[in-house]
Amino acid sequence: MADFPIQDHPTWKFQDSTKLETLMDCARKHFFRYELGWEVDKPNIHLVFGIAWHEAMRHMLLTHNKDVQGALSEFMKVYRKEFLPETDIECAPKNPIWAALGLVEYAKHYSGEEFEVIELEVAGTVPISEVDALHFKLDSVVKTEKGIKSREHKTSGRHENNWREKWNLKTQIGTYLHALNCLYDIAEVEGVEVNGAFFLKTKGKEVSFEQVLITKNHNMMNDWLYTVTFWVEYLKTCFEDLKECLITDNIMECFPKNLGSCDKYGGCPYMPFCGSWANPLQKAGPPPAGFKLSWWDPREREAKIQKVVNIGRTS
Repeated sequence: MADFPIQDHPTWKFQDSTKLETLMDCARKHFFRYELGWEVDKPNIHLVFGIAWHEAMRHMLLTHNKDVQGALSEFMKVYRKEFLPETDIECAPKNPIWAALGLVEYAKHYSGEEFEVIELEVAGTVPISEVDALHFKLDSVVKTEKGIKSREHKTSGRHENNWREKWNLKTQIGTYLHALNCLYDIAEVEGVEVNGAFFLKTKGKEVSFEQVLITKNHNMMNDWLYTVTFWVEYLKTCFEDLKECLITDNIMECFPKNLGSCDKYGGCPYMPFCGSWANPLQKAGPPPAGFKLSWWDPREREAKIQKVVNIGRTS
C-alpha cells in the first residue's frame, strides 16, 4: 500500500525476553527499536562491559575460578573493540582496571566453589503455546550436589537493596527456568542462579558480589506462562493494528506509549520523537541523526554457539 511506508521485516516474528520486556516497558519504544530497527549509534558502556564480563566469567567457569589472567584477556578482546584506553577514566568504574580488580576478588570470593560445568552457552527455542516459541540463551549450566542450575552473570554500578528481590519477576529469568525444565529432568533442576558483580566508586569497597537462586513452583511457572503468552498475543494485536495505519493518519493508533516509562534508565532515547511526532509513520525511513539501522534477531546468537536446541516452533 502506497500510504504505508514500512515493510514487514523477517525479524518481527522472532520473540525473546529482550523484546518482550521492551514491549512491557513501552510499546512505542518497541516500535522504534524493533519494527523500525532504530538503535542508538554509539556503543553502550553498560552493555559492552556486561558482554565482556560474560566472556571473562565463561573462562572462570572453565578454569574453576583460577585463571584470572586468562579471564582478563577474554574480557579485553571484547571491551577494546568498542572502548579505547583513552576512554577508561570516563568509563569508570566499568573499565578494565575495575574488571581486573573484580576478577581477582571474584577468584578469592568463590575459591571454594564445587561444581561441574555441563554446558557453556546453550541457545535455541522453547514453546509457550502450540504455535509460539521464545528464543533463549543460557550463559551456562552447572551441576552441584543440590542439582542442575543455570548461572547467569549480571553486572551493575550500584548494589541496591532490592537487587535480590527483583529477579524473581523478570521475564528473562522465567524463560531460563522454562528452558531448564524443558531440557533437563525437572526433579534435578535447582533453579536459575543470578551471579551478580557490582563495580562501585565507593572508596574501600570497589567491587562486591552477590548470588541469588530463583526457583518457581508449578503454579508460578504457569503464572509466568500466562503473562508471556498475554504479551505475545498483545504484540500480534499491535501488528494487526499497524496494518490499518496510514502515513496520512493524524496519529498512529497502535503500539501505544507508556508515558510512565519515559524517564527510566536515564531517559528513553526515543523520548524526543514521542514528544514531537503524533504519527511516526510519517518519519519512517532512514534512521535520524544519532541512530543506526540495526535489526535485533535472537537467532544471530545461536550462530555463534555450539549447542542449539529448538524445542518449540518459531513462527
